[in-house]
Amino acid sequence: MSSSPHDYIQKGIQNAERATEEDKAHSYEATIKNYMAAAECLLHA
Repeated sequence: MSSSPHDYIQKGIQNAERATEEDKAHSYEATIKNYMAAAECLLHA
């Protein structure tokens, strides 16, 4: 069974939220990884 667009959007939001948390903690490598994961999820939505 494939994921629905809503699932991809939710996952993208979760990754973006994690990215902002990592950014506030000055963990920039993790920030980039999470923003890239968010973008990938949203592209699939």
